[in-house]
Amino acid sequence: MRLYHLDEPRLQFAEDTHVCPRAGITQYGVYDSLQEDRSGVLKVGAVGTGSTLDTLDEWMDRCRGGIAAPTTEQPRMSPRFPGFSETTGFRTDLVYDESTKQRVPKVKVDKAMRYESLNDRVAALGDLYLDAIEHLASFRSVDVIVCVLPKELRELLIGQQEDEDDESDAGSNGPEGENKTEKMDFRRFLKAEAMPYRKPLQLIWEENLTESPPGRQNDATRAWNLMTALYYKASLSIPWKLVEDPEKQRTCYVGIGFYESRDEKQLRTTMAQIFDEMGQSVILRGNPILPDEDKDNRRPYLGEEQAHDLLSRALEAYEQAVQHLPARLVLHKSSHYRDGEIAGFKNAILGHGIDYVDFVDVQPTQLRLFREGDYPPYRGTAAEIEDGRHLLYTFGSNKYYRTHPGLYISGPVEVRRADGDASMRQLCREVLALTKMNWNNTRMDGKMPITLRGAKKVGRVMKYVENNSKPVIHYRYYM
Repeated sequence: MRLYHLDEPRLQFAEDTHVCPRAGITQYGVYDSLQEDRSGVLKVGAVGTGSTLDTLDEWMDRCRGGIAAPTTEQPRMSPRFPGFSETTGFRTDLVYDESTKQRVPKVKVDKAMRYESLNDRVAALGDLYLDAIEHLASFRSVDVIVCVLPKELRELLIGQQEDEDDESDAGSNGPEGENKTEKMDFRRFLKAEAMPYRKPLQLIWEENLTESPPGRQNDATRAWNLMTALYYKASLSIPWKLVEDPEKQRTCYVGIGFYESRDEKQLRTTMAQIFDEMGQSVILRGNPILPDEDKDNRRPYLGEEQAHDLLSRALEAYEQAVQHLPARLVLHKSSHYRDGEIAGFKNAILGHGIDYVDFVDVQPTQLRLFREGDYPPYRGTAAEIEDGRHLLYTFGSNKYYRTHPGLYISGPVEVRRADGDASMRQLCREVLALTKMNWNNTRMDGKMPITLRGAKKVGRVMKYVENNSKPVIHYRYYM
């Protein structure tokens, strides 16, 4: 076994680079803020009951002015939120007032919650919010819509209590790690149903806009995460990007994921073709597929023709969206590749004139490394198990934070190269960098790369998109 350590990847902001998204925005400004054609205005719409919108009003006012950092022994983990205005790191004017709100009558919410069935409650409440979303999208100039849910609905919408940004099951080998259940998820249902209005949504519980109790995220951290997500979803461009290596070919990173239809009768594949260095993204839905016939290994996979069709369509959509194709393609998958999959992908790539490609699978593993002392290995620690197979700690003791930031002992991911040209060290370095491209969470140490994390989020929403509907191709509608 050979050990090595990868330096913390740096991110590009407007005026310089930094390892930490929060520090980078505060000190150097969001990446796109120097672009001449940038509007510099974020127009936020809001849907909720009268009381929840009052709560949102107070929160937005706090975010405009800045929120103090909590008293902590790790100040780099929980820095002050600098505010959201033209003179702070976001360099953007926040437009949110009475004209961009749409109230949902509480009496109608109460009526919707009286249905005995969870699915009926979700559908009825969804209709109320969708009517308000349609009104804002049709008659108001807004970039993104915040939907605030009253805290008393949490028990009535049971199953909606999970953290949408939780990574505890990231990279699971089943179809997006979903539990087999017919219960509807309000968050995912609403995002899918609202896609025709072409306004990204941000759903939030009312209690997350009030003072944080002990044991939960502090106010400054919640402001960082919420306002950064709104900034990206509003399509003002991107808060940060990967630092481009002038010696490396222009690269596009593709995440392949699977999800199960709500009736549990079909498996489909999603491709979150997320991300070049600029954060450009294209989302596609594949055709139904079959799981492995091996009863002990029910991992879904693509046939050769399916792999060829999916990647060909993705490359065509990507070229149409950004007006160029990459010189190199890196495919990430959360399960091992089959020979047929690789053959189909390669045929698609050759048909588009791309000369360099790497096939990589990234999965959790039970293998562990141990560091001398009381703390787990540092983030960036890697170990060569065998040729083409490395362990990588994407989450662990953090040199920048000067502590181990988690409440549990973290484990590595296993990075395997199924085929390709790049060195394993380069592939691991790219995986580590892509864990920082999550605009829903401004922490610098995500567990999984955004390629696979994004594919998982897409699958969660895509299962609510009707088969005869054409899904929106932009990632901001799914996150």
